[in-house]
Amino acid sequence: MDYSTALEMKKAGCTRIYFGIESGNDQILKLMNKNITTEKARNAVEAAHQAGLEVGAFFILFYPGRPMKPC
Repeated sequence: MDYSTALEMKKAGCTRIYFGIESGNDQILKLMNKNITTEKARNAVEAAHQAGLEVGAFFILFYPGRPMKPC
């Protein structure tokens, strides 16, 4: 999600968007195979907000498994 896409959604009548971010931890996101990072998630949320969309997000608490050790 980038600003121009969010702006087009707003122009088309979209008023609200929810993101399935699931975690605020990059290691857990990798464990979940989400193919996103916390930075990408933050940028998407900020772009949607700046375009005037109401923004929400879904998170999973206590995801099973352990975070991977840093390389």
